Amino acid sequence: MAAWAPPASSAMGHPAARPAPGTCSNWFVERSPTLGHGDNDLRGIAGTAPDDVWADGQHDQPATVHWNGRKWKPFPAPTPEVFGLLYGVAAVSRHDIWAVGTDEEKALTQHWDGTQWSAVEPANPGSNFNGLNAVAAIAADEVWAVGAFSKRPHSLQALIEHWDGAGWTTIRAPDEGGKHREVLRGVAAFPDGDVVAVGQHRVGAEWKTLVERCTPPGA
Repeated sequence: MAAWAPPASSAMGHPAARPAPGTCSNWFVERSPTLGHGDNDLRGIAGTAPDDVWADGQHDQPATVHWNGRKWKPFPAPTPEVFGLLYGVAAVSRHDIWAVGTDEEKALTQHWDGTQWSAVEPANPGSNFNGLNAVAAIAADEVWAVGAFSKRPHSLQALIEHWDGAGWTTIRAPDEGGKHREVLRGVAAFPDGDVVAVGQHRVGAEWKTLVERCTPPGA
């Protein structure tokens, strides 16, 4: 993969100067793996190094693939009986990767420990629907995931979940307008404790942009 190639070395054996921002213009379609029968889809991507990149998505079940610097390799789902889709992936280290999504009723969270993927029970506050769209990881005990949940048909509430190293818990999200019509689709977390999530909320017949932020006490 040209975009993730290691930096070239100079004649003296030192790394070559980093290319100027925006100079990577040689995009090309790379051979990607077939995940299974039917439709195949990749949605999220994250990595710790040029030879350690993960992407997730689905075919007839949640799926993850890994780039080792030479080729992509599919990995089996930890729960092959589950039908669903993974939307986001975040990397803490080579031995600490999170993938999130939904099986259409319950949220999905999966964890890579350096050897295998395992299913981890998320918080599912909704009795009708739960889904996670994105995940951000700062440390082994500081992981945030966002999406939406529903306790009744035709209602959506923003879903925010936090991993503290031992389990997932639901963090109360503000209800914009008091209508329970919000969904979060992206999240970014920072070492200083700030967390920002983005998505949309419904106002009348239209969907409007939504930004929700959490700052540490005293910030």
